[in-house]
Amino acid sequence: MVKPEDIDYQVDEVENTDIKDIISMYDDSILIFVGISFHLEDKKCEYVALLQYKEYKKVIQGEATAKSTAESYLKGLDAAIDSIKDGNRIILVNHCYIGIKNGFKSKGPNGEFTNTVLQKIKDTNCKFTECVFLGGAGKINDYIYQFTEQLERKVKKEKIHKKKVGEYRVKVYNECIDDVIKILKENKVDSDIIGRVIGLKKDYNK
Repeated sequence: MVKPEDIDYQVDEVENTDIKDIISMYDDSILIFVGISFHLEDKKCEYVALLQYKEYKKVIQGEATAKSTAESYLKGLDAAIDSIKDGNRIILVNHCYIGIKNGFKSKGPNGEFTNTVLQKIKDTNCKFTECVFLGGAGKINDYIYQFTEQLERKVKKEKIHKKKVGEYRVKVYNECIDDVIKILKENKVDSDIIGRVIGLKKDYNK
């Protein structure tokens, strides 16, 4: 079982500030921001975790089963930790407490799972700080989702680019095949061979 001293666990409470100041406070650390949508009826959640180290940012999105909002945040934290390889201090920036302390004793509704997450942190040789930004839910969500929107725009742009490249390849291929067919006809090549070349064009354009 992981103990607080194993990961140098610390808690910081901040309020009446903004995300920029929080980032400055932990300039040499890995920051994790988690946004969630919890569905009580079917016990499921969607999470968006923003992993940030200096200028590097990575958005991690997923779905999971969860029995509470606290567990939903833990699922996002867990997914983000899977992307961390090198030892450093991890700062979880959240607007409320999510039961991290219970994980050290494996007590409470999410105690065992929380301890599993803490074990992952220990295994990466990282230290861990829980930064509770009181009253900061809106600012945290706004910060996370601006990068989510950027990611969505990037993915959409890449899809459009791939489509255009694909269409261009088809066009060039067809033009090349048409030139080959023209040359074959001019040289009075057997019609069966020409038919096969025409068949290649049809197969490519399916």
